[in-house]
Amino acid sequence: MFAKNLRLKAIGVVLMAVLLAYIGTMIPPELRAQPFFESPLATPSQPWPLFESPLPVPLPPLETEIELRKSIGFRSDTEYVKAVRASDDMVVNEIFGGVAFTPAEARELEVRLNLEKDGDTLLDFFEEKELEFQDAFGGIYLEHAAGSEDYTAGGKLVLQLVRDHEKANGIPAMLPPLRYHKRLCIEWVDFSSERLEQQFWAISNAAAQHPELRAVSIDGRNNQVEVLIAPSNAWKISDGVVDKASLPDDLATLVADPSVFVREGEIEEEPVAVRGGDSWSNTSGGSNCTLGFKIEYNNTYSMLTAGHCISALGMSAGDDVYHNTTKIGTYSGVYKDGASSSSGTGIDAAILYMNDFRTAYEDVNHYSYYRDIVGSTDNYVAGYWRCRTGQSSGTNCGEIKCTSITYQSGGLWYTDMFTIDPDSMGGDSGSPVYRPETNSLASVTGVVRSRASGAACMNGWDTSASKWHNIRDYWGLTLIAGDAYLPLILK
Repeated sequence: MFAKNLRLKAIGVVLMAVLLAYIGTMIPPELRAQPFFESPLATPSQPWPLFESPLPVPLPPLETEIELRKSIGFRSDTEYVKAVRASDDMVVNEIFGGVAFTPAEARELEVRLNLEKDGDTLLDFFEEKELEFQDAFGGIYLEHAAGSEDYTAGGKLVLQLVRDHEKANGIPAMLPPLRYHKRLCIEWVDFSSERLEQQFWAISNAAAQHPELRAVSIDGRNNQVEVLIAPSNAWKISDGVVDKASLPDDLATLVADPSVFVREGEIEEEPVAVRGGDSWSNTSGGSNCTLGFKIEYNNTYSMLTAGHCISALGMSAGDDVYHNTTKIGTYSGVYKDGASSSSGTGIDAAILYMNDFRTAYEDVNHYSYYRDIVGSTDNYVAGYWRCRTGQSSGTNCGEIKCTSITYQSGGLWYTDMFTIDPDSMGGDSGSPVYRPETNSLASVTGVVRSRASGAACMNGWDTSASKWHNIRDYWGLTLIAGDAYLPLILK
């Protein structure tokens, strides 16, 4: 269980940046109609330049850039940001949403992006050593020193080890080589990732039997499990934390472990109903929801989207599906919108049959061009950088905030979800969530359900999404990956 869960939901607020937290560029219709060329591929003798972009990306609003800089600890005063924008040597790239950086800042961001690889190396190490170190590993995360106004203060990869564990002191000397080993720091914590996982799933699976419970999530950076319960005058609260002794006996027993803390509140959620990132509807000319990515189901080429779009539109199997005024396929009759119990498979996804193989490409819209889908990633680690493209809000990127969260909404349970920092808009439901790779490629990681807020692991309004591997396993789906060497992709 340790190895599996470490891969799926490694505990800790890890790595990467909140880099594009509120950034998104809308692609005008006239631009969408044009052909775009994929960027040239890297070769061993000519590695891919991280700050290369196939097409120019406009600078985002000044206030957006200032907010982003604050969130990653970069200097953010208005006059400085304006000066960087006006500089002849500024570095601008779509990976960062068109934000302008000095060359030194750009190099720092490149390091932080590549630190994810060091984080994955550590995850591999602890997975291989699961029997030996499963009780000693607490998690990993990247410290950005938000608000420090000094980019040299952040960019530290933090490895959490359980204090007083008999083997913990010897682990640092056994770690594998890292690309940026000087950026690794050790933090001593009270609980192992395995223990947090066990508590999360025990409470999540029993949540439906406790009407007071609103959500349960893993707060890796703080090395704890958060339980959110409905506000009540019956609870005794101190410093924002509910006294477990004031809870009903059965609930108090469920959350008794010291790794669990309880606070009161509600999860707020707004469904953002209806290639990856293009619109679809059940009526010609409509644009209700967003297409996710291409799959094979029942020996038929299909596209994923959000399940609640199907129920909201009142669709039946065989109903036509349109992109703008073009019929692209039919509804398969297969969808799932949450679960009746917290122990159920609470995904939000649906399958749309395409007319044929050529109807949908194996790629996703990404700002003003495309990224070819070449696989998937199941590392849901807080701080890792992910993007999503919706038909309403365009492309937005930022860090994973909640790695595993189960919550109730509208009488249904959504289990083992994850959230990313960028907010969503109405119409973004079904959007693909993916990791941008070099060479203009992408690895899928989930399908957008809604915008959500209320949990401690969230940053205000986040985008909540179902994990790809949970959707895949539930229906036995096959991801259709594209040809990374296709030189021309037409929309």
